[in-house]
Amino acid sequence: RALRMGNIETVLSSSISAVFFAAFVTSGTMWYGAAATPIELFGPTRYQWDSGYFQQEIERQVETSVSEGLSESQAWSRIP
Repeated sequence: RALRMGNIETVLSSSISAVFFAAFVTSGTMWYGAAATPIELFGPTRYQWDSGYFQQEIERQVETSVSEGLSESQAWSRIP
């Protein structure tokens, strides 16, 4: 009795909620990244891009190169 099909509405509503839950988890993982998201493999997450993480790192590398005696254009050309 517990394993019978039931109403089609019940089946569809429970399956759509499972699909929405999976989509919510997937989109959250894609937006914020997992705990160990390899940037080289998947690229930056939207969260990392929007928070300016890469711009801060580039500016830090340029400042380090300038403090080592390079000109600003040489420092920018060293950025991969």
